[in-house]
Amino acid sequence: MNKAAQALNQSRSENKTLMGGLVASHHSKLLFLALAVFLSGFGVVYMKDMNRRYFVESQSLTKHFNELETEWGQLMLEQSAWSTQSRIEKVATQKLNMQTPAQQSIVMVKP
Repeated sequence: MNKAAQALNQSRSENKTLMGGLVASHHSKLLFLALAVFLSGFGVVYMKDMNRRYFVESQSLTKHFNELETEWGQLMLEQSAWSTQSRIEKVATQKLNMQTPAQQSIVMVKP
């Protein structure tokens, strides 16, 4: 009977180590899955935050672009106003003392 009790006792201890290994394996898998879920959630939150930041920056840059476009249009209007024929003639007459040449002083050059 002693041998039978020892075999039974040994079988139980093997069962405990086998069950302990399965439980430890189950816990490690559960821990790995929990860590994966946590990291996945963290990644989603991080990407949402980055998406919002880039959207705000995009809107700011678009607004700045529109302001520059408006300023460019105003500068083009100002340039066309400063370069009109009548203004150039007025500046040439008043500031540079230029005059239209007399008919006799005009020389025609033929090719």
